[in-house]
Formats: sequence, C-alpha cells, structure tokens
Amino acid sequence: MALLDFGVSFCRLSFHIHLYNDGWLTSSIDLRTNSPTGCVKPADDKTLSQPSVGSWISSVAVDEDGGWMACGGGPLASLWYLRSLSLAAPLAVPAASTYQVLFHEDQVISAGSDGFIHHWSFNGTAKSHIPSTVGTVYGIAVNSRSAKANVLAAAGSSPEIDIYTNTNYRAFSLTFE
Repeated sequence: MALLDFGVSFCRLSFHIHLYNDGWLTSSIDLRTNSPTGCVKPADDKTLSQPSVGSWISSVAVDEDGGWMACGGGPLASLWYLRSLSLAAPLAVPAASTYQVLFHEDQVISAGSDGFIHHWSFNGTAKSHIPSTVGTVYGIAVNSRSAKANVLAAAGSSPEIDIYTNTNYRAFSLTFE
C-alpha cells in the first residue's frame, strides 16, 4: 500500500512517485501508451544502501522544472536525474538517516539524525554542514517568498526550533517549554 503518491509530467513522460514503508519506487509512464518505462529504488543501489540503517524513504522532493528528484531515508540521501531515471549523486552523510530534503535555488538542502543542515550542489559536492541545536532534525522549511531574506527553520527532537538567516547561518533558536 502506498503511503504517498504524487506525479510530475513533462514532455511525453509522467512520473508518479509511490512511497512505501520498505523503500520507494518511482515509475515513469509514457503518456502516449500509458505504459511504465522505468523505476528507481534507492536501497537497491550499492552506493546508497545502508543495511544497518534501513531501506525506508522519509522524504522526496522534485525541483520546479521536474528534472531532478532528491530523496532521503535509510539509504544515503541522493539526487536523481528523472529524465533518465539515473543516480546523479549520493548526498553522503554515512551512518545517518536523512529525514528531510528540499530544493532551494541552486542547491539541495538535507537534514536528519546527525544534527546538521547540509547544503549540496547538484553534483553531490557538500557546500556546507551547519550544526543544529535541535538534535535529530525531522523537518526543515525555507521562506522563499521573501526577496530580502531566505529564512530556514529546522525542528526536531528537542523543544527548540532553529532559525537560519540566508539559509547558511543559525541566527537564533526559539525554545518552547
């Protein structure tokens, strides 16, 4: 049974992403014939597999153009080129689970059990690793509507929410008691 099901369409292909609790599968469908043309399961890729962590997927993000997909969970976080359903780059934080991924401007941002906010280029190079005070980070969000300040918020396993200005600097933390 799918936990999440959504789609992205471009050209003559439509991508439907089905999220299962034992990993996930993304299927591309040829709109001309309505038949599946491929799938991706990150846990099956030897460069991403972390058997000690698991094969589940916790987060999937697709960029605005529908050409890139990032995912995180038990396997290493990863960036996929959707047009060819190929792995573009692992976003490697070994022995950690990635609970959240998102696209922001020209980068992928991820966070998880290691307590850091990670910024990645599209070739998988780490741009920065910013410490968080919330311990395990379960959720991140960027206020991308403001032209003046791209504020990132991170929440997790503590009563604090970290606020990052320009997505690269932790300015302060809100504490809820």
